[in-house]
Formats: sequence, C-alpha cells, structure tokens
Amino acid sequence: MKRREALAKLTGRERYVDDLPLEASCGHDGAQPAPRGRVIAIRFGKDVDWSRFVVVDHRDIPGPNVVA
Repeated sequence: MKRREALAKLTGRERYVDDLPLEASCGHDGAQPAPRGRVIAIRFGKDVDWSRFVVVDHRDIPGPNVVA
C-alpha cells in the first residue's frame, strides 16, 4: 500500500504537530520554563463557575493505569 503523504513528508512539505500554530484560546502562551514538570497547584479566583468543570485524575481510571 502506498502512503499518500510519503512524498510530502520526504520533501518537508508535510506539516507535523510541531508545525501547527497554537490557538490563543487553548491557554498556551508558549513560555514554559521547562519541557516537562509537575503541577503543584491550580488556583482560580472566587468568581470561577465550578459547575462548568469536571476534574479527573488517575484515581478515576478503573483498573491498571498503564499506557502501552
């Protein structure tokens, strides 16, 4: 089976995830001090409507939490 995007990837015309512009609405400004890290705290003002959020963490995933 031939890959339709093979020539574009080979010649550098194909766009990869890192090539795509980030939308301003995603909350990312591109100014991370490090490539990875650990979230220590998230603080919002008292005017945040928490009924519009769902908070999920590792304890909400049933069974072994493994990524193959």
